[in-house]
Amino acid sequence: MIRALARPPVAFSHSVGRAALLAFVLLALPGVAVADVASDKPAAIVIFPKLLVDTANGLDTQIRLTNTSNQPIKMKCFYINATPRCEVPGGDCFPNERGCVGMVDNVPIFGSCEPQWQETDFIVELTSRQPTTWLVSAGASGCHLIQGAGVCSHDPGISCVNSTQCGAGNFCVVPPCFPFDGVNRTGPNGQDNAESSVPPSAEDPFIGELKCIALDESLQPVDRNDLKGEALIGISDEAAEFVDIAGYNGIGIPAIVGQQNRDAVLVLGGEGDGSNPSDPCHATGTCPEYEGCPNLLILNHYFDGAVDRMVPNICTEDSLCSISETACTADADCENVCDANTCTISGEACILDSDCNQLVVQARVATDLTLIPCTQDLLNQDPDLSRTTAQFLVFNEFEQRFSTSQPVSCFKESRLSNLDNYTIGDNDRSIFSAGVGGSLTGQTRIRGVVESSPDGRRAGNALLGIAEEFRRRGPNFPLCSFTETEDLISSTATNLHFQGLRPQSDFLYLP
Repeated sequence: MIRALARPPVAFSHSVGRAALLAFVLLALPGVAVADVASDKPAAIVIFPKLLVDTANGLDTQIRLTNTSNQPIKMKCFYINATPRCEVPGGDCFPNERGCVGMVDNVPIFGSCEPQWQETDFIVELTSRQPTTWLVSAGASGCHLIQGAGVCSHDPGISCVNSTQCGAGNFCVVPPCFPFDGVNRTGPNGQDNAESSVPPSAEDPFIGELKCIALDESLQPVDRNDLKGEALIGISDEAAEFVDIAGYNGIGIPAIVGQQNRDAVLVLGGEGDGSNPSDPCHATGTCPEYEGCPNLLILNHYFDGAVDRMVPNICTEDSLCSISETACTADADCENVCDANTCTISGEACILDSDCNQLVVQARVATDLTLIPCTQDLLNQDPDLSRTTAQFLVFNEFEQRFSTSQPVSCFKESRLSNLDNYTIGDNDRSIFSAGVGGSLTGQTRIRGVVESSPDGRRAGNALLGIAEEFRRRGPNFPLCSFTETEDLISSTATNLHFQGLRPQSDFLYLP
């Protein structure tokens, strides 16, 4: 959820009152609309910056998409596979893209992880007001096309291997799938999902993004701001009876009604609105067709390693302390105190309660940041067009300022304390660590630097992204995530704040 940034109070005057009244009247007039990139409103392009799949370890992502209009809609969607590859044979870069260890002549060799950027496109067709969902690991197809071990569409309690076992008019399905095949089942007014087919993730493990673009019946981009979506990243460990889910809203980029030229180059933002035939953007083909991506991204966050004192170590109904996971019968059993010269939870020798390490009964916080470029060449899969430098301006609670930068090409996912840390394990020296930042929380402002690609094409180099916050147990520096769950207590995902626009356009080149 995106919250409005706080503003200082303004003294009321007649001029302010007239301006406020004028703004109210303009918003009330028919045909006048305010359309910005947002995560809580329908749009013509919906972007999910981060997807994760690792089914061997119970990790998957659920996508939810909804057509909010009374008319059917088609969309073309693109999976972007950013799973890094190890340069050394046999090395694994998932989940640690910072390095890998492979084997050469039976000798372990440390290597680097090379990013990849491959797109897979597919069509989704939704009936009026229809929501749909699928797991990235499994994809989805028409329910009537599935023949195999499944359940009957009219009663999930009935197992089946083919549709004849479910009776007339019913199907043997493996959910989730698209229910309206257009032959046996149709939606309102004969609408269907006949063209919908979502492939499973190209790899497992997989990390990447998804974007979906509204189309008309001829499969050309259309100015319909009717799509809204959410992503749920979750992990389950049946042996440990552990389940954790974090969700975020898909980022919506609204179309500017009446500005589509129906070609395969989508123009996001920029100067000139194209309403005047003499506007220079007509000559260059850069008249905005969609709202522009934000000039700045703003992230309010804990510094990595900060202790969250709002998460207490208490005795749960499972008779385990919520953070330390030690046996208990009451909340008092979850306090690390000195008893008979031994700390009750950490086991250290002690004389006073103050000798016992309190960090073992406190939750510590770490934040992951995912950034993707607004400009992408999905036709040639050329990352050079998207390449930029992300600048980070960091403020702590005392308004002290720090800064760093990182290159971003097609996909960047990193722990905050890894952004300026080039030696693995030195996270406590990062400007994003609580020890260096000097306070529990801070604000980071993120900006992509406007650059030209090697072939001279100019793009706005704006960025989009999400953040994930992880709470973990233990006194050590927090490095847990969805893929490092041994000490994970809980997680959450959040959309970033947006601020401002830039004069340069961003571009999506479609196949």
